[in-house]
Amino acid sequence: MKTLFCAFRASVLTAVLAVSAYAVESPTHAPERFLFIGNSFTFRHELKDIFQALAKEGNPSCDFTTERITYGGRDLFRHFELYKSQDLLSLSSLTDAEVLGSISKIEEMVKSPTPPDFYTAYWKTVDAAALKPWEDYEAAKTPPTPGTKPAMTAEPVQWQVDREVMKQAVANHRTWLTQRSHYTQPWDFVSLQSWQDVSPDMETGYAKYAFRFEEIAEKTHTKVILYITAPYSQNDNPVKAPLEPARALGEMKIARAIAAKTGALVVPVPLALYRLQKNGTDLTFRYHKDGHPNQYGAYLTACLFYAAVFDKSPEGLTLSQVTETKIVDPAKPNADPDGNPLTRVFTDAERTLMQRTAWETMVAFRKGEF
Repeated sequence: MKTLFCAFRASVLTAVLAVSAYAVESPTHAPERFLFIGNSFTFRHELKDIFQALAKEGNPSCDFTTERITYGGRDLFRHFELYKSQDLLSLSSLTDAEVLGSISKIEEMVKSPTPPDFYTAYWKTVDAAALKPWEDYEAAKTPPTPGTKPAMTAEPVQWQVDREVMKQAVANHRTWLTQRSHYTQPWDFVSLQSWQDVSPDMETGYAKYAFRFEEIAEKTHTKVILYITAPYSQNDNPVKAPLEPARALGEMKIARAIAAKTGALVVPVPLALYRLQKNGTDLTFRYHKDGHPNQYGAYLTACLFYAAVFDKSPEGLTLSQVTETKIVDPAKPNADPDGNPLTRVFTDAERTLMQRTAWETMVAFRKGEF
């Protein structure tokens, strides 16, 4: 098992893993390698880069490298079953033939104008549950009645979109093969992003595929990070009370249960928003004209990653700004989705509040205080 930051890696591994190759590391530590798997909640604002900047500032003697494999609007099910993103997670131990085998499987699915049975089954269950309001945690354990859910997109349309994304996945796999020299070492951490797929049923959705990815990560001693997003409770206006608190706290119970089984770290965004909102907050965490996290949402999330990975508070770090990476209006290349400057500079009070909230949230999550 890897340590949580490089400053203590050698000493801890010498004591705990005396028979491991890691125990004889040289004094010069290799960079900590982070892989982020997700969608736009990961690639907007380049979350990996915000985290890397915080990590380097808080641990100046360490080096960090980050990479992402992301597909807009996609969840872990699709990453695993359709796009074979797990190949990047284990690329250091895969042969070219194995990667080519994944490419062949993806290409075979792309040829089909109709989805396979496993895809249809998923669409009818997990996608439905993800859209069902969590009036309370216990009630959410009851699967939604077929035909009663508000569908995001009809299944055939979703499949056509996924076929196009699978073509991107094939291109990515081919790129990995041509750049194998970049992937000779295992990842130290892998972030698994949720996306409206957290179900109270641990045998489906996010939990099921978090377990599948964790099994692969364990073989290379890669530490899993469960990045739980909260698109339903991000506020775009000041609030006096939490948005969808039952769902937020319900998802935290599930994340904690997954972590208990796997030893994974958790980035509990729903709990952080809940704690900020319960006393009222004027800060907003998503755009008015876009359902994604705004600069505040991205910074809070990066602070939660910092607290989870390094087991210490980010309070006192000086990074004070986040830049939106998506240009929504080509005629206004310097404006974010709401028409404000791409870069948001936080006040000292705002920065400190988000840093402190991240750490207090992590402490509360680990104690189960929610």
